[in-house]
Amino acid sequence: MANSYMITNRNQPTATKFSDIVPLSGNQVASLWWYMANGAYNQTPADYIPQSSNPSQTPPSNFQSTIVAQLKAQTTPRLVVYIHGLGDLWNNAITSSALFASNLATLPTFGEGYTGLLVGFSWPSYDEFESDLNYATSWPSEKTSGSIRDNINGSVQSFGSLISWLQNMRIAVPGLTVSIMCHSEGNYMAMLGMAALSSVSIDQVILLAADINNAALQIPDGRDAGNGAKIATLSTRVTVYHSASDNALAASEGSFGGLAPLGKDFHNPRYNGRLGLSGPSFNEGTQQANMVGLDCSAVAQYTNPNLPSGIIVHSSYRYIPQILADITQTLQDASAGSVTNRTPTKNPNSYYMNYVS
Repeated sequence: MANSYMITNRNQPTATKFSDIVPLSGNQVASLWWYMANGAYNQTPADYIPQSSNPSQTPPSNFQSTIVAQLKAQTTPRLVVYIHGLGDLWNNAITSSALFASNLATLPTFGEGYTGLLVGFSWPSYDEFESDLNYATSWPSEKTSGSIRDNINGSVQSFGSLISWLQNMRIAVPGLTVSIMCHSEGNYMAMLGMAALSSVSIDQVILLAADINNAALQIPDGRDAGNGAKIATLSTRVTVYHSASDNALAASEGSFGGLAPLGKDFHNPRYNGRLGLSGPSFNEGTQQANMVGLDCSAVAQYTNPNLPSGIIVHSSYRYIPQILADITQTLQDASAGSVTNRTPTKNPNSYYMNYVS
């Protein structure tokens, strides 16, 4: 029987009050809560049950044995961890992760759906209102709780435990492919988390609507470029999905950057552009060789009739069938140039997505 899985380092996972939404700390700073629910991609938060009474760096035996059995039942075992963005409380994180996974498996009309297993990772995000009020206190963040980016900074050690578990899963499930997929502020979680790691191997990394600077994936220059370089160096391939129509990232760029009117250096002030808005910067420095840029502007836009009502472009990657099909092919290791409906640009390892009705 299929099950659903969520992992979190929230100190009190179901908390909704601002002061209670913090990372695990002290002697539990590297620990995680391991949740499971019956049914595939269950979207009912109340169905998710922690598999132990205390958080731990490795999963409880029931969680581990159940997920291993489910992966071994796959013809080609694949596991992807999805990291949500800001504005998601625990219940929202469960619902959005399960819905995204279900869409990947069922919605693509340009090929088969994703046949692997998606597991959600929820860092301590506030609701949308508190996220806007408490976006960041500095760049780079130095605190371990208080703002969105402080909470992410305080989640780095538990993120390391998550990645260690993924590495061990390769041993538990022979032939397993392990990947990471991030949306919006979840990309900042991956950037800080991967920067603290070494000697790990991730297959595919997918960055959707990334709210990080557009030089993050460059080869480090000893100054400010390449602060997300380990996302690429510790993976087989990283694919950046971006759209010029992403007005949420345009607002972030205009309000929360070094060039903003209030001078808030919440992002890299030398590279004020957002990776998920303008894509990787090719004007200066050199991108990592395994970085693939994919301009989705022709598809991730408000005029696309496949964009569900009430869904903004910033979140469209989780809903539009053509994009879901592209993500599926990427997660299933298709070469960058063979994924359907992509056209190369003048830049190396860079494509734009052709609109197909």
